Amino acid sequence: MLLGKFLPTILLTVLIGGCGFQLRSADISGLEAISLSGQATGGLRRELEAFLESNGVKSVAPGPNIVDVRLLDVRSSRRPVATSVRMDAAQYELRLEVDVVLILDGKPVLADFSLAAQRIYSLDSLNLSGSYEEEQLLMSEIREEIVNLIVFRLEAWQQATNR
Repeated sequence: MLLGKFLPTILLTVLIGGCGFQLRSADISGLEAISLSGQATGGLRRELEAFLESNGVKSVAPGPNIVDVRLLDVRSSRRPVATSVRMDAAQYELRLEVDVVLILDGKPVLADFSLAAQRIYSLDSLNLSGSYEEEQLLMSEIREEIVNLIVFRLEAWQQATNR
């Protein structure tokens, strides 16, 4: 009787595992060191450095045979997307855009590309401090998403060049 309760769950687990399903994660294990440069500083750069470090990739100064991830420009915006009955902003869109180029030995190996991520959140006019905290959490999520997009580009370049 106990087996009957868990049998569908066990079968589903075996079926999903057998079909090759897995969450996508970046494999940049072939890179030992990388350089981060450009005008962009702050949260995005720190998150990218932390992600690379946690994956065993050292952040070093630009040099021969070192891929340079140049963060050219980072733009963030917050704009109202919906209004309330009182005609004040009820929802906001948070958006982060970054322009990036990958450089190896002084030459771009991947043309400039732009990445963007956004989230929409509702403003609680009765709890402005809670809304501010939600905005900060969402911006952190957006930065993480942009970091993942940059790393996926690095991974694709690495696989295309067999580095």
